[in-house]
Amino acid sequence: MGLIGFVLTTRIERVHAGLEISTGSVRMTRWRVWQPNSIPHHLIFILYFHTALSDYAL
Repeated sequence: MGLIGFVLTTRIERVHAGLEISTGSVRMTRWRVWQPNSIPHHLIFILYFHTALSDYAL
């Protein structure tokens, strides 16, 4: 579980870097390339992405 958590943290950090640089469509395309059919990872990304958007909106 520790290794999985580390990998997810690394991916989230990469996604966060993408938030700083890229457009929304490019972000989503990159995510689909990383995890094409992984529902749990999509859920984590959607939750994280929603939180990031909420932070930017404030």
